[in-house]
Amino acid sequence: MDHHFLRPPGLKEKIILILVSYIIAIVALGTVSFDDLETVGRKFEVVELADNLNGVILEIRRYEKNYLLYHNPQDLEENRRYIGQALNLVEDIERRAINLRSQPQLNDLREAISTYQDRMNQFAGTNAGEYDYIESARPIAEVRELGQKMIDIAQQEVTFERTMICHILETLRAQLLGVFAVALALGAVLPFLVFRKFFKLLYLLRAATENIAGGRFGKIPVHASEIEMRQLMEAFNHMVEELERHEAQMIQSQKLSSLGTMAAGVAHQLNNPLNNIWTSCQIAIDELDACDPQFVRKMLGNIDQETVRARDIVKGLLEFSRTKIFSMRWIELDVIARRAITLIAAQVPAEVEVHTEIPPDLKVQVDVQRFQEVLLNLLLNAVQAIGSGPGRVTLRAEADRVSCQVVITVHDSGPGIPPEIRSRIFDPFFTTKSDTQGTGLGLAVAYGIIKQHRGSIGVESEPGEGCTFVIRLPIEPPCGAEIATGG
Repeated sequence: MDHHFLRPPGLKEKIILILVSYIIAIVALGTVSFDDLETVGRKFEVVELADNLNGVILEIRRYEKNYLLYHNPQDLEENRRYIGQALNLVEDIERRAINLRSQPQLNDLREAISTYQDRMNQFAGTNAGEYDYIESARPIAEVRELGQKMIDIAQQEVTFERTMICHILETLRAQLLGVFAVALALGAVLPFLVFRKFFKLLYLLRAATENIAGGRFGKIPVHASEIEMRQLMEAFNHMVEELERHEAQMIQSQKLSSLGTMAAGVAHQLNNPLNNIWTSCQIAIDELDACDPQFVRKMLGNIDQETVRARDIVKGLLEFSRTKIFSMRWIELDVIARRAITLIAAQVPAEVEVHTEIPPDLKVQVDVQRFQEVLLNLLLNAVQAIGSGPGRVTLRAEADRVSCQVVITVHDSGPGIPPEIRSRIFDPFFTTKSDTQGTGLGLAVAYGIIKQHRGSIGVESEPGEGCTFVIRLPIEPPCGAEIATGG
């Protein structure tokens, strides 16, 4: 026996079953309601005809009374004409009222009109001039009695049809209230069922994806009863396995790439000072016999300068790779900014203006020395991007109360960063400067320092429109709290 056909219905089958049942119920109720509306429409037509019939019967009685009083032949003709109209209306009502509950009244009304017609014809056959009012009293009473009967039956027909319309409308209202109650019940029950069967899994998947986003890979337990849920869980767990495998491959690839980049960068950066040291040593050795102290001192000065340069390269590499314990404290941001600007003042050309826009009461929680190093790197990069000037460097900061962050920007009026290299500026040893101007580690070190402050750093630039570095640091305690200066 194929066990595939014995498995319990899955979530898809259950949803389809619920939807089909709901559609069948709606169609059935709609059919009944449509039939009732059709009936109401036909009933309104019958009521309209019954009202007309009631008016015609009143005209019959009016001309009847005139004839009985004045014996005018024209009144008799009008009476007979309206009797014909009444019979035609009865036939029209019967034709429109097929399958409607009004036949007994119509039969009684037709019989009353026909009997009335016969009595009027019998009475009118008598010579008007030979009336014996005593002998005529009985036929006249019969005619009047039949006329009143016609009016009563016609009014009963109108009342009956209107009552039936009200009854059908009440039924429709009850049906609509029933539909509303069923819709409310389904609206209350279905979300609960969906929550238990579906949203519970979504919460598990959301928690698992948040863990993955945080670098914590973990599978979710497969315990759903519906086959679709189990398949989704199994597919998710398979994705986690693949992510773990690819992460391991990527880490290994990044290690090799970083090692190659670092080795190439170190070799390139150290090659020039070592060459200069070697060249200066060779020249000093060759000129040693001449014993020119001034020249030898110059060569030794070159060796000392290039040695310091090589030391700075190695120091920058160590700064980039070393993990430090930060000493965090609250301090006014403009204090750090003024110190950084003072330190770079000697390297700023006369035609380059350095401007700050920082609120004096804006405080940040940072490692003062390391954060000052970030500002120094960014300000020096901005000054060097402008060149000899004229130009302007703007250091601006403000508190973003919506995101609870301090936003710091360093903007320069230089040529900007080309799009093709913008994504590489934070890579170690990547630089567009000459060998004597930088090692390519400044922005990489700044990036690492900002990350250790739980912040972010990015760049915005368009060719010819300058460049803006944007730093975002979290505000703690909460945005509205008063922050005291630390240390």
